[in-house]
Amino acid sequence: MVLFRNKTSNPYLTGNFAPIAEEVTAENLAVDGELPRELCGRYVRDGPNPITAPKDSTYHWFIGDGMVHGFRLRDGRAEWYRNRYVGSKQVSKQLDIPDISAPNWNKSPHGPNTNVAGFAGTTWATVEAGGCPVELSYELETVGRNDFYGTLPGAFTAHPKFDPNTRELHAMVYA
Repeated sequence: MVLFRNKTSNPYLTGNFAPIAEEVTAENLAVDGELPRELCGRYVRDGPNPITAPKDSTYHWFIGDGMVHGFRLRDGRAEWYRNRYVGSKQVSKQLDIPDISAPNWNKSPHGPNTNVAGFAGTTWATVEAGGCPVELSYELETVGRNDFYGTLPGAFTAHPKFDPNTRELHAMVYA
């Protein structure tokens, strides 16, 4: 699905910063060399990726819809790569689907675009400036906004820290 193509001189819309115009799934990836068999799990990252053509003169790469990218490694194989838009009001509107569930405290039309965090068996896309985390499936599909099952009364950070000794997740939040 090609969503837009934009010719621009804006450095945040070209080269390595250029938005990815399609959601992709690739399986059984070719590996140059060898992956250690012990390396097992996912590598996942999040970043801004506008789903609609932004205004060339004012766009900054911190702004825009979130897109997660991930690789799944197991038994010396690269099982898959996929990228998905993080669910949001804007993404739902563009894809003509219902908005995702749960609170949207900062009222942003964009989805989380800053970090991916995991805790207690869940994966979330997170954003600075007070947004609600968006839960993702193992395959990086949007599940919905996750206010920690009703226990998070407001904003959350994009950079929580897990304490392996206490098994607690710590967050500094502003809103």
